[in-house]
Amino acid sequence: MTSCCARGSQAQLSMGGVQMTFVSFDGSHVTKVLSDGSIRTIRGSLDHMDTDVQDGLLFANFTVTQYLTKEKAATLLPLLGLSTSGVTPPITHQASNTVPEFTTVLTTEDGLDFTFASCVVGKWSVSGQKGSQPIMLSMSCSAMTLDTDVAGTYSHTSLISGLPYAFTQGTFDFDGDAWLFDRFALNVDHGLIVEHNNSQTPTNICATDRSVTLGTSTPFSDCSGATGFFTLPLSGLNKASGFLDFNNGTNETKFLIAELIQILSAPNVTKESLTRLPLHFRGYANSTTPSIQVVNKVL
Repeated sequence: MTSCCARGSQAQLSMGGVQMTFVSFDGSHVTKVLSDGSIRTIRGSLDHMDTDVQDGLLFANFTVTQYLTKEKAATLLPLLGLSTSGVTPPITHQASNTVPEFTTVLTTEDGLDFTFASCVVGKWSVSGQKGSQPIMLSMSCSAMTLDTDVAGTYSHTSLISGLPYAFTQGTFDFDGDAWLFDRFALNVDHGLIVEHNNSQTPTNICATDRSVTLGTSTPFSDCSGATGFFTLPLSGLNKASGFLDFNNGTNETKFLIAELIQILSAPNVTKESLTRLPLHFRGYANSTTPSIQVVNKVL
């Protein structure tokens, strides 16, 4: 008997017209619902009849996870709702009031080209933790349409390559001070609304908001000044600019938050480990600076 193996390692992915490596593609939220009249129909039988069913609405939602590189960021940052400022490197990407549409194509081995057209990023996150895994970028998207063709119909561009950022190459700065940290998650939610109206496919995909949160953790020690994180929010807002900076000696990708306002958390204490303070922030714009700016450059 011949083995039948559809290997994920042979899949290809293009986003915004650029082919790139990826860690996972989660299409489990792609659904086609039924317009099912049999649910409430009385028919003198326990069975539902196929003659009572019509085609329903398409929800083409997916999530792509990949390691962050400077080369990928050049393509992906504008797709995250971060418009470019200037044309001369280093180019700054900054939060804007629009989130653009783009096309994503997934090609499976001996399968199909899945083409998601008019995609919009609803949520995205950059995260990492101490250990061997590089920094991760995750994008949750909604698309207007999903089409399938025989694998190989779509012609992928040459695969872009570049060094991923290691966690040890990262710096977290708050109010001008660099802090020791063992993990972080920067999350952005665009408050996406997907509206169908009288159409099987969406007629509107609209970003309505931008929620920015940052979570990390630092040793809860007076010698590092971390105890001040706990006392300041009790007397008022602990508010300052901050950034996450990743530098691998060749490239740099730096996420700057105009204003980080701390949400109070108590320390975690166990006998077997050092006491750490979870740090939770919400990100805000101020009168002169958008909530997020990203500098992506060659050193």
